[in-house]
Amino acid sequence: MSDRSARLSKYFSLIEKGVRKVEKISDATLFLEALCNQSDPLRCIEKLVSNPHALESLQNSIRFDVSAKFLNGPMECFLTYLRAPGIEQLCNGQFLRKIISSLVDPPTFWNAFVNGHNQKVLTEASDVAFAWMLLQLLT
Repeated sequence: MSDRSARLSKYFSLIEKGVRKVEKISDATLFLEALCNQSDPLRCIEKLVSNPHALESLQNSIRFDVSAKFLNGPMECFLTYLRAPGIEQLCNGQFLRKIISSLVDPPTFWNAFVNGHNQKVLTEASDVAFAWMLLQLLT
């Protein structure tokens, strides 16, 4: 494990314990990076959904920045991470639905993502993430 990876894991652990909070844009970016850095996506998603501090941090993370840079960077990475094999099956899909619901309610992030798609400011990878998320919402 690299030094950066170890620091990100520690940051994620501090968020889980409620010691650290996402209170600004840099925290949001770091938290999303820490999530995507977890080597076991299934375990990470279980921790995220079952821990109120972690889920609240995710919800806060998507409200600080809705710029194209954020949508095409940290959010694209996180949505790609959510598509890891097996996540859709966790708890019969309830975990993924809970995360998706937390991303669209309130709709600040979702509205920005839709606008980014409509205005064609999303990268190809972000457009794929948008399409995947839209499919999850429709199903």
